[in-house]
Amino acid sequence: MAKPTIQSIPLAILGLGSLLLLAAKRQEIAALRAPLSTLPTVLVGRSSVDVAISPEEQEIAGMTSYVTRVFGDAPGDFSVYVGYYNAQNQGRSIHSPKNCLPGAGWEPVAVSTQ
Repeated sequence: MAKPTIQSIPLAILGLGSLLLLAAKRQEIAALRAPLSTLPTVLVGRSSVDVAISPEEQEIAGMTSYVTRVFGDAPGDFSVYVGYYNAQNQGRSIHSPKNCLPGAGWEPVAVSTQ
């Protein structure tokens, strides 16, 4: 049996790292627990109106499901967008709001998985 050389160690580490990267790219598709339409239609005493996103925009964004609601009809109105992606792939879906919103000057008020 040939004795391993010092040059074979980096090659073995590179091969193992490549295999780990391939395994890490796999992800399970997660279905919604409930339709997004079940989200509240009244927040802080303001009723809402749903806003549709065009089929072209939906195709570009690649979301599985979404809801966009505008709450209130006076100064201080606000809107909420919730987009759901059952799987996200690098370069094939919209980037994370956790990175995008702060970069645009917004500050998240809360983050939750519930």
